[in-house]
Amino acid sequence: VKSIVDVGGHCGFAALYMLRAFPDATVTVYEPHPEHLRRLRDHLNWNGLSARAVVVPACAGIADGQVRLSDDGCESAVLADDADQGIPVPIVDWVRHLPDGPIDLLKMDAEGAEYELLDDPRFGDIAARTRVLVMEWHRSARIDDPRAWASERFKQYGFARTYDGTVQYETA
Repeated sequence: VKSIVDVGGHCGFAALYMLRAFPDATVTVYEPHPEHLRRLRDHLNWNGLSARAVVVPACAGIADGQVRLSDDGCESAVLADDADQGIPVPIVDWVRHLPDGPIDLLKMDAEGAEYELLDDPRFGDIAARTRVLVMEWHRSARIDDPRAWASERFKQYGFARTYDGTVQYETA
């Protein structure tokens, strides 16, 4: 494992685990929440892993922009477009920040924002160079059954589902 992408890095616990488990890997981490981002950077620094991480201080999206996040301690979520509360954070076109070449592990846990990324026509190119995809399911206002929708999307891109306590998708 050489290349890891972490969409929704939170405080960096998954990134720390993956960097320790795969000592030859680098990780690209997307995290927009200012406090989580501060903790993510601290955790990478304290563990001597900053040199192996590219931290993108924004939401992963399909175009540049801005959104507001709720601020519920260790949890945050994207608020409605017309919300005037919450924390304004940037969105970046995630494709511009992806590493070149193969992606050995793509972790997606972005509180529901994953579905826009999976629906992007460019995801086919990303999927073609991704070996393992791990995703946490979230409710979606626009998709009735997000798990079934995502599962169908993964199959469409050539991933085969495997079970190991969680659901993972690997290229067939």
